[in-house]
Amino acid sequence: MKKKLLFCFLLVTHCFTNFVYCAIYTKDESPDLSIPDNDSNGVTSTLYVSGNYTISEINVYVDITHTYIGDLIVEIISPIGTNVRLHNRSGGSSDNITTWYDTNTSVDGPGGLSDFNGQSSQGNWKLKVSDNASADTGTLNLWKVEVNPPISYITVTSPNGGETWNSGQTKNIAWNYLSGSGSYVKIEYTDGTTWNTIEATTSNDGSYSWTIPYGINSTTCKIRVTSTSNSSYTDTSDSNFTIRTIQNDANSGGDAGNSTSSATYVSDDNYNGYLDFNDIDVYKFYVSANYEIKATISSSSTIKTVYLLNSNRTILASGNSASTFNLSYFTSKSDYYYLELQQLNSTGTSYSFTITLTPDYYCVIPYPNPFDISKGHTKITFAGSGVPYSKIRIYTLDGKLFTTLEENEGNNRINWNILNEDISPGIYLYGTDNPQEKNIGKFTIIR
Repeated sequence: MKKKLLFCFLLVTHCFTNFVYCAIYTKDESPDLSIPDNDSNGVTSTLYVSGNYTISEINVYVDITHTYIGDLIVEIISPIGTNVRLHNRSGGSSDNITTWYDTNTSVDGPGGLSDFNGQSSQGNWKLKVSDNASADTGTLNLWKVEVNPPISYITVTSPNGGETWNSGQTKNIAWNYLSGSGSYVKIEYTDGTTWNTIEATTSNDGSYSWTIPYGINSTTCKIRVTSTSNSSYTDTSDSNFTIRTIQNDANSGGDAGNSTSSATYVSDDNYNGYLDFNDIDVYKFYVSANYEIKATISSSSTIKTVYLLNSNRTILASGNSASTFNLSYFTSKSDYYYLELQQLNSTGTSYSFTITLTPDYYCVIPYPNPFDISKGHTKITFAGSGVPYSKIRIYTLDGKLFTTLEENEGNNRINWNILNEDISPGIYLYGTDNPQEKNIGKFTIIR
């Protein structure tokens, strides 16, 4: 006896996507299996189907050599015991049965091949053949089971389980689709508890760029893509993936003071001073009002992006694609702040950083510094307790007065719109006539 396992693939091409359409499993009885004459117990052949498909359609091929097929009953039995009678002593004096049920020949019944729909194809299938009258004999030579899985009009491919994504990142949601699945789809995500809409209607083109919002922190996330024209055309990530976010706990994190050690690491993986590929490390620290935050970051290779954020996740300062960063911000209120490092480059990198807080009572600090038009800067803000009711004078390096800014309303900051000035790039000095301001500072303009 020998078994042959054959696969038949129908290639459906749409947007470079291949879908398995059918799988044919064959049991070739060699030598041919003799059918006992006039014996209702008959003979049974077993075929193991390894493919685990949910059946939407099934066809059965039978090759029997036998005179007077009106003697025969042929039944197929599924792995869970569902019995369908393919041939029920029909055909009279005709010889041999060589046909596909339901493709070429209708099932006699009782039962129909649609009775198997919804069942799993995997397991031992049985074909029972019995001769129910004397004189004529024959053999079971070969039989086949063709399983047609449901056609997947939409199939999510990414994320499909096991990925780790981070809040604030922009990631690509991808899916395969067939013609007929509609022009538009709805995209949703779940954190394991509820489904939330990402996009109610977007083009069914196989790809969607998603900027992941802050606040998602779950290891049981999935994506679902559904046709807006036919909700039965839908698919969900096969397994869970992870979305990480930085903590939003106003009761944790310490005062950064003047040292790195007081900045609390709040990402949900293990910090070891190394930023993996496609990774985010985040630190949280508390700063009182009227302080300048200075964050200095050094890495062994390029880091994609570094952010300084407030508790509302507003970007206060940032840098891109460098191995050294110097970020600064003047605090107008007491709050929690975050230093976030994102590595979306092709390699990881080790890094170190320091956070220094400098009180600015009776001092004046300009920001952004340097001022860079190419980065979208439009103004310089002079801030500090030395600003209210005083004048800020701007000088060239050789001591010539360029302009004077005057604050008359008691505010601790004043804005200077550089775009309205005919000023050359370079280093400039500034000072205030506040009697408690002792220092003259400097800033840089880049055009």
